[in-house]
Amino acid sequence: MARVFLLTLCSGFFVACSVYDPGLVAKQSQSSCTLKKLPTSPSLTDDGEDIGELWFATSKIRLQLDDGEWQEIGFDIDGLCTTADQPLSSCMSGAGTPSLDGDGGVDNVVAQHVMPLALSIASDLESDLEHSQRRAIDSPTLVIYGWNGEDNDPLVYLSFSQSVYGLPAGTEDLANPLSVHATDSDIVFEELNWDGTDRLWLDESRFVQGDINNPVDRVPGYIRDRQLVAQLPNRRRYATYGEKYGIDLVLTDMKIYGKISKDNQEISPLLFTGRWPVGEFINTMLVSGVGCKQGDVSLYLEQLIDSVADVREDPSSTNASLACDALSMSSVFEAHRIIPAGLAPRYPPQPRCSEQ
Repeated sequence: MARVFLLTLCSGFFVACSVYDPGLVAKQSQSSCTLKKLPTSPSLTDDGEDIGELWFATSKIRLQLDDGEWQEIGFDIDGLCTTADQPLSSCMSGAGTPSLDGDGGVDNVVAQHVMPLALSIASDLESDLEHSQRRAIDSPTLVIYGWNGEDNDPLVYLSFSQSVYGLPAGTEDLANPLSVHATDSDIVFEELNWDGTDRLWLDESRFVQGDINNPVDRVPGYIRDRQLVAQLPNRRRYATYGEKYGIDLVLTDMKIYGKISKDNQEISPLLFTGRWPVGEFINTMLVSGVGCKQGDVSLYLEQLIDSVADVREDPSSTNASLACDALSMSSVFEAHRIIPAGLAPRYPPQPRCSEQ
């Protein structure tokens, strides 16, 4: 089956437009709204002795949310509380009236508007992606370096990669890792135990000269009250694919937030949060095979995405006269400890529109 991202197959999503008032783009009084921000770094002068590297991989993605649950998922991105009484916005909305924020100014139009539409079209979207994630096929992975193991640490380092596949403890290694992504592959992967004993092979392109101890990206972060926070590189691609569907995250102002369990075996929730540029979003849709039967796909996607864009992709470019050119979003995962077994080539799945 072609891997298809179905977030934009329904034209009935467009919201009614009204006259846009640039005066609504303004500094809002905080007396009526306490903005929900990422935790700040703890004030410690000595972060203690490190406990060594901790490797994690995502085992589940949450797309199906209860009514209104999106309002609590994520953080304020634009510094404003957008309410019905105060429809403030940091840029000019293509819909005329900006989307309302969640609790504490939470900005997450992808979960608010786009994902419910996707799930109404493809009710098996979440289960399809989770089927692959439970087997560590194309799952985002992360490593925490330099943590003192305490509830608070003002400086840790993180690196991010992508799994190629995983095997439960005691399973014989694959004779030919290249066969994982072969079109005629008959390999059947078992669901992993996700108890810290599973072995994963990671995308070799995310490491320098094939050295698993030398990741391409290693970014600083911190831990406050067991909450992990870090800023990620702009426009770095993080993907997860199932048998039928796929999601590629390519964000600016991208941050990670995660709650580490007391036994250090799990991060739940694990959030990737940031701004999804309209251009990247449209490109992701097209690359993933969306709208192969839709005729003028590019025009349709641009109209739809422009109607829900609510932030600027560059946080420093906020201006009442500038159109919103990105979508606020927070995606929710669960992650568990794993054992890194080695590196392997990863070939991103290619959609085959003729199979839709």
